[in-house]
Amino acid sequence: NNLGMHLSALGRQEEALEATREAVEHYRRLAERYPDRFLPELARSLGARGQALLRAGRASEAAAAFVEGLQALLPHARRLPRAYGPLLHALLNEHLRTAQAAGVAPQTDLVVQALVVGAQGPAPLPPALWEWIEAAARGEKPLESEIARLLEAIQQDADVPEALRTLVARLHAVLQGQRDPEALTRGLGWEEAVNMLALLGNLRQAGSGQGIAAFAQVLRAFLQGDESAAAGLRQVAEQTLAAEDETTSAFGRALQALLQGERDPERLLAGWDEDEPLLAAAFRLALKRMPG
Repeated sequence: NNLGMHLSALGRQEEALEATREAVEHYRRLAERYPDRFLPELARSLGARGQALLRAGRASEAAAAFVEGLQALLPHARRLPRAYGPLLHALLNEHLRTAQAAGVAPQTDLVVQALVVGAQGPAPLPPALWEWIEAAARGEKPLESEIARLLEAIQQDADVPEALRTLVARLHAVLQGQRDPEALTRGLGWEEAVNMLALLGNLRQAGSGQGIAAFAQVLRAFLQGDESAAAGLRQVAEQTLAAEDETTSAFGRALQALLQGERDPERLLAGWDEDEPLLAAAFRLALKRMPG
């Protein structure tokens, strides 16, 4: 597996394909004899095979390799979600990414099963799913997209945990045109809420989501007592206080007040929240999750 990935990264695609093919065949034989021990290794080798196929431009074959990897790993991940959650997450992420690249529908039942198992462990929602939603939301008919159909199937599955169902419903609302950050983040966990703000930022202005997410994380770190986060906020406050634009200078005053101990969101957001709703949502979100 490692040899195949190194060869692929070096651009030696044919050698990488051969090395990963041999690895898959090797672990497939072992898994047939000792499934409990070697099915996870077969899944890992199929993931490496999928990566090599993807780099060689064979997206549909790569998608099939990731599907087989998910099928091999799921029984083990159900029993030990924390042990196998990261690998399951990686395989699911690559399956979604390659399905989108190949222009084919994801394996809905398999994706739902993987998400249900992943919700029991530490693995978050795959980045590829967020990226696909962003691409669909920019399209002309987002509710007719493959990702919209996948979200609908997840919501209808009886085994989906309530927290995941809520998140998926909010993502479907984005495809329906909802852009209110307060409505879309209400009741979500911290990471999911920050990812939602990043998604909304990218839909508002391409590439801005990462900055909004980073700002939310710095705010939270400051409110938890992180001195380096405080230093960063002081620097931003100094830069924005001197701005001629009233919204920007009001934002600077809010940061200054926050650094001086103000915690009332209405006072902090007065004069600028309507012009910068996503930054204001980051303020509210961090203040709500304040320790104590």
